[in-house]
Amino acid sequence: NQILAVHQREGFTASEPLLREFIAAHPSHGRARITLGTQLIKVDRDEGIEILRQLMTCDNDDELTVPAANALIEYFRQSGREGDLRDVRQELERFERNSAVAKREEFQIGPHDEFLPHDLSASELTDLLAALRAESSLTRGWLVRKSIPHFPNRRVFVLVVQSAKTSFW
Repeated sequence: NQILAVHQREGFTASEPLLREFIAAHPSHGRARITLGTQLIKVDRDEGIEILRQLMTCDNDDELTVPAANALIEYFRQSGREGDLRDVRQELERFERNSAVAKREEFQIGPHDEFLPHDLSASELTDLLAALRAESSLTRGWLVRKSIPHFPNRRVFVLVVQSAKTSFW
């Protein structure tokens, strides 16, 4: 990775423009945004706090929320910002509680669940269909996305298939 190589050789000042350019081209790349936010707070630039706070709240994703929160916790602890530290810890605890509930919801199907269209891209659907066609005993299939109330952007799917021999989930 060119950005990492520049960062290791020349430091954050040299790699920052490259990182920002990458994020502009790939705005949903969470890891790059965490890297930028973390590096900014290391040099005491408040923009990093805003980037990390946004990552904590916008995606509701373990891979982004927890590292962003941990970076802020460490920064606020070291800088003595007790109020901010308490707020981030509370937000992280709330996220972890909601995440635990959501993980249970992902693995259970019940009569009160809400199901949505699967929203797979054409290429994702093509890959799934190819895998299903490889199973010669399958005759029909139904695919939906399960709504996870605490994390509406989380993609959890339910696939029901019918076999020439028997039906199963």
